[in-house]
Amino acid sequence: MNWVPQSGMMPVLNLDAVQPAMPEEVEQFLILNPVEEKAGLQFRTMDPKAQRMVINKGTLQGARDSTAAFIGRMSQVKKVFQGAVSASAGGAMVMGGGGNVPNIDQIAAATPAEVEMFLAQNPVEGKVQDQFRNMDPRAQRLVLNRGSLEGSRDPTAAFIGRIVKIDQLFKGGSNQVDWICPGC
Repeated sequence: MNWVPQSGMMPVLNLDAVQPAMPEEVEQFLILNPVEEKAGLQFRTMDPKAQRMVINKGTLQGARDSTAAFIGRMSQVKKVFQGAVSASAGGAMVMGGGGNVPNIDQIAAATPAEVEMFLAQNPVEGKVQDQFRNMDPRAQRLVLNRGSLEGSRDPTAAFIGRIVKIDQLFKGGSNQVDWICPGC
């Protein structure tokens, strides 16, 4: 991995040097390193460059609990990846008035298959599913990267919250508007 030194700070990963993982490589890794389905889905919905970073850490063979080790690995990579994204001035995040706003050109689009897999594994109301399906695929990727809705008291409400936040980031808006009923 290429690290770019920052004056007075820890080095930051140079994301331009990271080759995105191909879907076939992701599936191959999961075949060779069996983990629980939920962890596999989380991995499949990660940014392809973050997936590459996870794959490059090597096999899970020998881990007492491969799923726990895998989840820990993904968590570590997400922290490094998000730090690199936030630190790169011309990278995937641009500082705006409302904090970090994704640079749309740097976001990998979600595939229809990923969207449908997520919806199948995270049941929410049909109206919300349609709203998600009709989002820009790059905004869908940001929603998918937030992970599973498992454990949510109300998965539909949690999903709506994610969609609203990502939609606001994606469109550059900052007003808190209810996307289902703007008059409420």
